[in-house]
Amino acid sequence: MTWAAVTAIVLALVGKLGAILQTIPVPVMGGIMILLFGSIATVGLNTLIKNNVDLHKSRNLVIVAITLVFGIGGMAFGIGDFSFKV
Repeated sequence: MTWAAVTAIVLALVGKLGAILQTIPVPVMGGIMILLFGSIATVGLNTLIKNNVDLHKSRNLVIVAITLVFGIGGMAFGIGDFSFKV
């Protein structure tokens, strides 16, 4: 996990290395992102199962549901001039 963070920081700070990532075609990056976000969701659900989270309780179900809707649905909240878009 630490190596991934260091790699991300280096890619962000060194323009030439970041440019290499931009040569990857958009459909390929889309496929990579589907796998990445699917893996993240699976790890999260696995954590809930291992910790015996009871989804029959309304509070727990609402927390999981809102998180999934924001993550999958790309919702946006707006109050006045403030806008929060996922």
